[in-house]
Amino acid sequence: PTAAADDDGDGAEIVDTLFDKNHNVRRFMLEQPFTRSAGGGGQYSKHIAEQFKRKTIYTLDTFFPSPLLRLRVVSRKVLELTPIEVALETIHGRVDALRAEIDASAPNSKSLQRVLQGSVLLQVNAGPLEIARVFLAREPTHATYLDDARHRDVVRRLRAA
Repeated sequence: PTAAADDDGDGAEIVDTLFDKNHNVRRFMLEQPFTRSAGGGGQYSKHIAEQFKRKTIYTLDTFFPSPLLRLRVVSRKVLELTPIEVALETIHGRVDALRAEIDASAPNSKSLQRVLQGSVLLQVNAGPLEIARVFLAREPTHATYLDDARHRDVVRRLRAA
C-alpha cells in the first residue's frame, strides 16, 4: 500500500493502487466446482442444487512475483461451499456487477446492457430465476442442504438480496 495525504492533513491513509494489488502478493485462492452425487464423479453439474464449490487458499513464504521459480507453500486452507452458498455467491456477484455499472462516474449503456443480459438472459449457467425456483420454493426439493441454522440464515440472506 502507498501512503497518501488525506484531506485534513493530519495523517496518512492507505491507498491500494493497481500495482499494490498485483505485487507483493502472498495469498492465492483457487475455486473448483464439484458434485457429491454418485454419477457426478466430482465434476461440474448442470443442476444448481447439486453444485458445490471448493475454495483452496494458499499462503506462500515469500511474495509474488519473485525471481524464484518455485515458492514454498506455508499454509493451505480448504473451504467447501454448499449449493445454496454457491447460489448466494452468484447472486451477490451479479448485484455487485450491476451496482458497479450503475454507480460508475461515466455510465456506459453498452456495458450495462451486457451485465443485464448476463443476469436475465442466461446462456450458460443457471440464473436468479432458477436459483429462486430451486432454493426459495415453499416446498424445496433439495431440503438436505437446509437442515441446520447456518443454511436457514443463508436462505434468509438470499431472500433479502
